[in-house]
Amino acid sequence: MKKILVLIITALLLLSGCAKEPTTDPVVEDKIYKVGVGVYTTAEATDATAEELGTAAVNTTFAWVVTDADGVIVYAHLDTVQNNKSTFDNTGAVVDQVLKVSKGQLLEEYNMKGASEIGKEWYEQVDHMEAWMIGKTLDEVINTELADGYPADADLATGTTIHVTDFVAALEDASAKLVEVKNIVSVGSDTFTSASFDGKIQFNTNAALVALDADGVVLYANIDVVQSKVEFDATGVVTLATSDSKKVLGDAYNMKGASEIGKEWFEQAAAFETWAVGKAIDAVVGLELAEGYPTDADLLTGTTIRMTEIVAAVDAANKAVVTLD
Repeated sequence: MKKILVLIITALLLLSGCAKEPTTDPVVEDKIYKVGVGVYTTAEATDATAEELGTAAVNTTFAWVVTDADGVIVYAHLDTVQNNKSTFDNTGAVVDQVLKVSKGQLLEEYNMKGASEIGKEWYEQVDHMEAWMIGKTLDEVINTELADGYPADADLATGTTIHVTDFVAALEDASAKLVEVKNIVSVGSDTFTSASFDGKIQFNTNAALVALDADGVVLYANIDVVQSKVEFDATGVVTLATSDSKKVLGDAYNMKGASEIGKEWFEQAAAFETWAVGKAIDAVVGLELAEGYPTDADLLTGTTIRMTEIVAAVDAANKAVVTLD
């Protein structure tokens, strides 16, 4: 009996010795980022006369930035769409409407290297500024010293000698619109520009930013359209020169009354951005459209605007994706 009792006690001791200590999974803290999208636009025009054609020049500058939780820039992309070669005559007829893509997309075709004092093309100088921004705060970049709009900072001026005032204005706008996004792995941003031909000079610059996780799933999306217009009367006198972001316009864009779902453009854009979150970027780029309009039932509850050019901008942003360090 004693032997049996000893064996039982021994067995219990062995079992207790083999029992595993309770374990808990390590807590993985979210990595916090802040994403900002800023835009600065201008539109200028001169009247037509009997001697000279009227001119139209519109410029759209975007700044896309991502900072870490401490406000230090980890991603920066700057670009300008400049359409400044369009003309009209003193009968109110468009003579020439030249559509150009962004300066960053033009690359060598922008053709400023020969006139550059440092022998660098426009996109190369912007690349240098973007690299110079990494590791700095937005405030440091925005408040960098300028001389008549040109960089005075020695490190920046070694690779960037172009006028940067519009970039600073766009960055100021981006800094006022920072949105917190967690666990970003990669980011891309770009534009798609088109022209309208209907008796006035109009350009539409669609812009997109996407922030993705490691599997290419959208964590955050931001879209906007800048609609630049120069209108003139039957004598070639300019009656309107404007270059506005539809998001910046807000309710003043004034499409709610014509919307079948009673929503303003910025509200429908926000619905698309929300719809995109949680989807693979390939699914967003591959959105099914019918004559340019979405067919997805969930998306249609909040977005019925034409999406062709917006999707083209998202596709361009996806092709420009880079991994954050």
